[in-house]
Amino acid sequence: MVSQYKYYLFPLFLMLALPCLYNCSGNPVQKHEEKMPTPSGIGEGLQGKGHPVTQEIGPGKSAGNDTKVSGEKFNRGKRIVIDKTKRRLFLYSGNRLLRSYPIVLGKDPSTDKERQGDGCTPEGRFYICTKNPRSKFYLSLGISYPNKEDAKRGLREGMISKREYNAIVYAIDHKRQPPWNTKLGGAICIHGGGTGWDWTLGCIALENKDVRDLFHLVPLGTPVLITHSSQHMAVLKN
Repeated sequence: MVSQYKYYLFPLFLMLALPCLYNCSGNPVQKHEEKMPTPSGIGEGLQGKGHPVTQEIGPGKSAGNDTKVSGEKFNRGKRIVIDKTKRRLFLYSGNRLLRSYPIVLGKDPSTDKERQGDGCTPEGRFYICTKNPRSKFYLSLGISYPNKEDAKRGLREGMISKREYNAIVYAIDHKRQPPWNTKLGGAICIHGGGTGWDWTLGCIALENKDVRDLFHLVPLGTPVLITHSSQHMAVLKN
């Protein structure tokens, strides 16, 4: 009885199997699947060159598990505040405090970062521009340093060229990772590795369990404020 129908069953099997074979061949399954970019800068933040990231943020692109990053979305919702004086990282949702973690900073923790290799942790307004699940220091979230203010200073002081300035401004305007390979420095990240003392080259280090918690809580595009002020909620509102 089986042999009687085998000539009919074989074409039916091929019809069912071909779509699976096509999707397993390495071709994109999703029509709008995005490529995984690789940062081009040096690993000043102890991350090494070309570490993998999840994706960059641009117009119409998605941020992690979040929806599209519009201007309105970027200015509300979750945000990170790093208080250099208190050595704490605060995660807010609107005005509500969700988490608070102990941190350590660069080898020169009290000074604002100005150039590559100065060991300082930057200050100002940034956003999470990369997420690296295979960081040398467990997990890392890249910060969008240098920002526009850093770029203006660098151009004014002759540290960067007009072309480098324009590249930084373009990246910030499009919520992407700015160049990390200029004399201003880069690859400043929030990562694991422990909080015994200020040991990084400018990054913000947490305990591994804390950075794991943060890594899964915040999407790309999350605003980051790094400040000396303990009145950071007033700074955020302004």
